[in-house]
Amino acid sequence: MSLGPGSRGIVKSTVHGSPIGPKAVDGWRPIGSSHMEPVLLPNLRSATFDFRRSPSEGIQSFEMPKLELFSLRYSRALKLSRCIPASSPRSKVLRVQIQYLEYDRSSGLEHVMNMFPDLIELVFDIPNLISNADILRLIPFHDELPLNPKLQIIRLSNRSFQHARCHWKTLVHLLQARFLPAMGGISALHTFEFSTTDLSNDENVTSGLKALAVENGWNIIVRSRIPFPPWDVF
Repeated sequence: MSLGPGSRGIVKSTVHGSPIGPKAVDGWRPIGSSHMEPVLLPNLRSATFDFRRSPSEGIQSFEMPKLELFSLRYSRALKLSRCIPASSPRSKVLRVQIQYLEYDRSSGLEHVMNMFPDLIELVFDIPNLISNADILRLIPFHDELPLNPKLQIIRLSNRSFQHARCHWKTLVHLLQARFLPAMGGISALHTFEFSTTDLSNDENVTSGLKALAVENGWNIIVRSRIPFPPWDVF
């Protein structure tokens, strides 16, 4: 992929292939001084990356301060923080699918949620990422707003949960608090989607979610596929 000098005006980009560094793209202005200097894309608002055939990382090379919509598919990563925009506080949609992620406490869900306070849609298919403590941070406590109070769409895969560290009651509490928010400043959840695979399927959880949907009229979707919307569907 090659972009000319006008790349400073780019507002949408789709990239497929191997991770690329600053030297592979003409016209982008590097910032920093390391051998993997970040590349500044000051006006980019929508970006999709598909690096499923590569084991390396490269998203950390991009600075996208006006980014609002971000999708990423990766094969393997050492840290989640290296696969998502480092300074994009305006982001409203975050979709990340990683086949294999090294365990890293500094790159958990809470860390990511703090980076993107205005998220409306969250889609995660990342193995062993979500802990019980992460779920609790998405639930209001007394008069304190939860992280990401504007969330309206949540799509998660079963394998994204650390099952030994997650509790069913906490997930139910999250759904109750978000579908029927009891305090101001919290948007009502519109959709919660949960997917399973042949290797990652808990029938007790899927049955429980289906029951909650029927009993409460909540838009809870349980299906046997990765909850990742098609590219460019924002």
